[in-house]
Amino acid sequence: MGIVARLSPVGEWLIFDKPLHAADRAVGKAHFGAARVIRDRGQNILNDALGIVPRAVILLFYDPNGHAWLYGAPRRRGGIVRSGIPHMVCILAETEKSGTPVPFPAVVLFSNMLKRPRRTKAKTKKRRIAYFDHAATTPLDPRVLAAMKPHFLDGFGNPANLYALGRSAKYAILGAREKIDAALNCGPQEFIFTGSATESDNIALQGIARANKDFGNKIIISNVEHKGILAVTEHLAKEGFEIVELPVGPDALVRPVDLERALDEKTILVSITSADSETGSLQPIPELASIIKAWRAAHASALPYFHTDASQAATYADLNVETLGVDLMTLSAHKIHGPKGVGGLYARRGVRVAPIIFGGGQQGRLRSGTENVPGIVGFGEAMALAQKERAREAARVKKLRDRLEKGIMKNIPKVLLNGHPTKRLPNFFNVSILDIEGEAMLLYLDEKGILVNTGSACNSESLEPSAVLVALGRPYEFVHGSIRFTLGKSTTKDEVDHVLKELPGIVRVLRRVSPLNLNLDQSASVSQPKAFVGGQTPHFLRKKK
Repeated sequence: MGIVARLSPVGEWLIFDKPLHAADRAVGKAHFGAARVIRDRGQNILNDALGIVPRAVILLFYDPNGHAWLYGAPRRRGGIVRSGIPHMVCILAETEKSGTPVPFPAVVLFSNMLKRPRRTKAKTKKRRIAYFDHAATTPLDPRVLAAMKPHFLDGFGNPANLYALGRSAKYAILGAREKIDAALNCGPQEFIFTGSATESDNIALQGIARANKDFGNKIIISNVEHKGILAVTEHLAKEGFEIVELPVGPDALVRPVDLERALDEKTILVSITSADSETGSLQPIPELASIIKAWRAAHASALPYFHTDASQAATYADLNVETLGVDLMTLSAHKIHGPKGVGGLYARRGVRVAPIIFGGGQQGRLRSGTENVPGIVGFGEAMALAQKERAREAARVKKLRDRLEKGIMKNIPKVLLNGHPTKRLPNFFNVSILDIEGEAMLLYLDEKGILVNTGSACNSESLEPSAVLVALGRPYEFVHGSIRFTLGKSTTKDEVDHVLKELPGIVRVLRRVSPLNLNLDQSASVSQPKAFVGGQTPHFLRKKK
């Protein structure tokens, strides 16, 4: 007898005609492999992911009306994708060892997306796009592109050379630096250009750790930091540095009292994001800076230094380093309608930072390597435009964001706002829509030309839940139903109304086939679900052994 597979949400039992291979890997790989069916258009990926012998896969599909369709899938040309296949597939499989049902996320299969395109000479109509993922990246401002163009062609010189072509490139960099210095209110030579915000974070954290390890080994961060911070601190922890993560509350904010309690003589660096990339909640950076300055004054010490990653905040927040009170600040060009491949790090004069890249000694020996002249020029222009238009653009996108938020909250039941309701960037709106998965919503919205994100864009190929939302205390069942809308310069009222028109219907379709039905009490906390397929209790409600 073959391995039994339980298919949700209605709970039919089917028998695979051959046993599962690699049962231990099935749990981890099916999560990823099933999602890849969409991208790779093949039966074989799903077979491999589940560890199933080819020709042995049996799936149960669900159409938008909740009708179940049985599909036995011996391998044929074209795989499982052919016209007429309904939209939804949900799988619950049992492993050979435990016999415990393991839920895998619903996978949306759009037959029109997966079918082989017909050959035709007719011109295809340009697809309408409503872009709501400006936190991931922003489109290049045409004015920025115009400033960059000359430096790709005639102004191609190496800024390290003394002849006219090289000097011209050097002057272009100085011009960009002046624009950024003005936006940050920082002194000359206090800003260096890097290849990305990730590189800037690495220089800040590794550079401070290396240069000041004789004075202490403690680094304080929050538990809602970007991977650019978390990955570095994980590495430093292996080298013997003590990493302390400050918790945040349901509002996603660090409490100043927690920082005050964590500071001690061993602390050499505090790094707190200005606004997290999931909810856009604004941390009280000036207040945290005041605590650090008071501690330094009381102990007659130059340490700890204070670093913030302000990549998400740069378009809509004040970047005056004197007002913020920070010693180091990370920025990224492509988050402010500039080019990709360019970042920056402000480091106050006198801060001890060791280089992590060695070479020609450019930029005060802190970041060796030939400068990306067109990118730097674009960064400077984007920064100048962002700060010049900041107040006007913030008011405009906030009005649109509030319209989107009110419409969704009014027309879709069982929706929970993630992050602080008011202390957040004006273009951020992150919600958990219960009983369905973010990946399914994302794909349905994509079919309507609406581009959003679920979880972190930098980690989009992983189906692990958002670490930021988990840090807020959200159960996994909430996190997997999260959607992040981030607006920008290109966002219009018509695009917002397009979302409000399409999203409620998509939610109804997906909830109709969902195995989970959660309740929210008056405090917006989860209570006992009304139903769950197979009588299984969600993990966050199970008693700990």
